[in-house]
Amino acid sequence: MRRRCRAAADRGDADVGAAQRDGDDHGDAAVRTGRRLRERRGRGRARPRAADGAGDRDRLFGQRRADRHSVAGAGRGHGGDRDRQRALVQRARLRGAALTGTPRRAFSVAVYARRGDRVLVIEHRRLRTWLPIGGEIEPGETPLEAAHRELREETGLAGQFRPLAGALDGVPPGLLGYEEHMAGSKGMHLNFVFVAQVAGDAEVAPNHEFSAWRWVDGAELAAISSPLNVRQFGVLALEARFVHFG
Repeated sequence: MRRRCRAAADRGDADVGAAQRDGDDHGDAAVRTGRRLRERRGRGRARPRAADGAGDRDRLFGQRRADRHSVAGAGRGHGGDRDRQRALVQRARLRGAALTGTPRRAFSVAVYARRGDRVLVIEHRRLRTWLPIGGEIEPGETPLEAAHRELREETGLAGQFRPLAGALDGVPPGLLGYEEHMAGSKGMHLNFVFVAQVAGDAEVAPNHEFSAWRWVDGAELAAISSPLNVRQFGVLALEARFVHFG
């Protein structure tokens, strides 16, 4: 009887010891689990700080995408306001330059309409200086196509862009040269300069971009208030010789 009691007691002690070990094991596991949870929470708290900078970038790029979508939507409009579409494109380009931190750059054209021995210059309303006709190249346009369009839109003139004597093979007809200049808030213009021949009785139908215009010869051109290269290219336009085929 005593042996059975002692054996039972021994088994009871063993059970208690096992239970204690199990409890210790469970306690250790609980401690480890708690530590992992605290570490995860700590990492979770650190994440927003790391994400703040990325969040700003995401918001900026999200705004940029919204601009592109708005521009694309404007382009899909049927009979939409062309000026409004251009304004949307302009705002998107300017914002894109601000996001990247680099000056905006845009390809543009300038066109000297030549009538006999005179070329057309206009007094730009915003810039308050004398310039040739011109503007930025639109997406998908070649410089020559943009030159045709700008001349027609700003003056109503239909110019003939003919090959120039001495021009290299592959050079667009009427191309005098290339120059770069800063254009205020529009950034840098990478500018293709053309000369186009117009009829002797051609008359200007001005748009809203200029307040006055003049047909000037070489002497008058030298005296206008303008950037130097406007006068220099004007001289080249007056001196240019067109090649007539047939």
